[in-house]
Amino acid sequence: RYWRKMSSAREEEEDPQLELQRKKVILGKQLINLQGQLQMKERVKRSTELTIAEIKMLPEKTRTYRTVGRMFLATPLPEVKDGLNKFLDDTATEITQLEARKKYLEKQAKSVMDEIKQSESTSAISTGG
Repeated sequence: RYWRKMSSAREEEEDPQLELQRKKVILGKQLINLQGQLQMKERVKRSTELTIAEIKMLPEKTRTYRTVGRMFLATPLPEVKDGLNKFLDDTATEITQLEARKKYLEKQAKSVMDEIKQSESTSAISTGG
């Protein structure tokens, strides 16, 4: 009986630590995924900025086209510029949201790491260290 009580107490003690480790792994994966998304959005933003810079140099009467699915649709230059600017603004907004999410996840990860350290130090003290 005594052994069972000790065993169950140990399991209860390890269970929160395992849960914290799981949270740490999940948060790490989410952060890696988020960083990949941020890098992709930054590349798209740079590409769009370069396209806008190139289009600004074109004369107003230049024939321009935009893609719609697999076809090209003749579009007036001002409309193409407006579309690119709107796309750039949307991308910047998405980047801001992703950065805020990244800060939130980093804060959560730090909190979990602190909890793990605290739990490890508590268990080391209780076992006689």
